[in-house]
Amino acid sequence: MKSLFVKGAYRGEGRWVDQKAEGRYTALYAIGEGEGDARVHRTERTFLREDGGVLYEERSQLTFVPGARNALQVTIASGDRCVSGIGYAFENECHYEIDLAADNHLEFSFHASGDTLTGVGSGEAGGRNALV
Repeated sequence: MKSLFVKGAYRGEGRWVDQKAEGRYTALYAIGEGEGDARVHRTERTFLREDGGVLYEERSQLTFVPGARNALQVTIASGDRCVSGIGYAFENECHYEIDLAADNHLEFSFHASGDTLTGVGSGEAGGRNALV
């Protein structure tokens, strides 16, 4: 799991798409240590419309607590909200799922290679699916 959570700052950009629109996003991830064996991702992402305008900004903290057999307890805190789900980490791969709300389910996977993190996620909110 340590290769997935190397302390440091990561910057990047990506693309999002749903049934009604699509755009790009910029991202800043800071990975650090939490309590015990936990690892923490502090995330700032700015989602942009096709015209480059800001759609919304996300600021969250993800805490990954290792369990038995490569399992992870994953908690996302954003503002005054905090939700938890489950995940798994194997060598350079991580996958987790969390219900952000009753009608908002998130799945996300990322791969670590050297000083690069590559992620892909999908979510459903209010009947609309999105890929990030």
